[in-house]
Amino acid sequence: MGQVRSRLKKMGAGVSAVESFTDLQRRASESDDESEDFTLRHLFQAAERGDLRTMKRIVEENRIPIDITDNSACTPLFMAAKDGHHECVSLLLRQGALADGLRDVSSSWTPLWIASSGGHTECVRLLIDAGANLECKYPETPLYVATREGHAPVVKLLLQAGALTEFSGIPHHSLIEAAMHGHRDYLECIHLIALSGCDLDEPVNQYQQTALHLCSINKNGACMNTLLAHGASVNVTSNYFLVGVTPLHLATKSGCEHLIKLLVTHGADVYLTDENGRRASDWANSAGKNTGCYRYLKYAESNPRPLVYLARWAVRKTLGRKRLQHINDLAVPPNLVSFLWYKTN
Repeated sequence: MGQVRSRLKKMGAGVSAVESFTDLQRRASESDDESEDFTLRHLFQAAERGDLRTMKRIVEENRIPIDITDNSACTPLFMAAKDGHHECVSLLLRQGALADGLRDVSSSWTPLWIASSGGHTECVRLLIDAGANLECKYPETPLYVATREGHAPVVKLLLQAGALTEFSGIPHHSLIEAAMHGHRDYLECIHLIALSGCDLDEPVNQYQQTALHLCSINKNGACMNTLLAHGASVNVTSNYFLVGVTPLHLATKSGCEHLIKLLVTHGADVYLTDENGRRASDWANSAGKNTGCYRYLKYAESNPRPLVYLARWAVRKTLGRKRLQHINDLAVPPNLVSFLWYKTN
């Protein structure tokens, strides 16, 4: 602008003319800035509400940076992924938007993280195909947050894409704990995690308790049944705080007779003792000898399990945890398949 003023003066223009011209230039520049701000604001609004037509018009008619950020450092791609607007996500990616946005993907929200948290399966699929970082953290990874929220289809996509089940020093077994405290499709999440090779018998918390211990504490029979079906050890013991305590002990403490029966059916050893030499029946005894839990446990102690039960445990143990999922493929009668799955006695 200074060069223009000098040239006008050399050409003999008066001071007022020079000032008027430069004022017009300044106003034009401000108008351009306001117009660009207006366009960007509309782009973010369109991305957030999933207005594909408006987004397409803005992108095609204006030369604006596709990865522009708002005051929260979020890109239009992030806003579109947040509410599951997969067509807008697809458009932005085709226009060259960065799949991870402009944040530090090692410790921040990314489009993939927010899409996984919301259970937006198609957005997750598009972002994975675009090369999004599967291990971004806020502070959890997309896999962890999808598991916690019970978004089984997203969990499946992330696992298939190679998402790690262990991160930031947090053991992958904590995924099970996340699923157990989740909702909706949490059982399917546990099923998928178990199939991924997660060790179901490793501690999931600071008390060195396993997922089965937590099932007994939380009276979560559905989760317990899923874990047992995938081969979780029924007689696993804790070695910290409550040393030697099994899931059966804790189910007894919770007063859940149906959990006790489920554990015993799957091979729980009613003779195992805690560090003080107490069996599960002794724990039940503290609640009174007339409880159903106590009567059932004393009956189990005095009546050995049928040989057919022992045969089932032996077959499942021989198959091994990783091959249990192939029970349906065995060349045996359907009723035997059901028996091996504990669907019949």
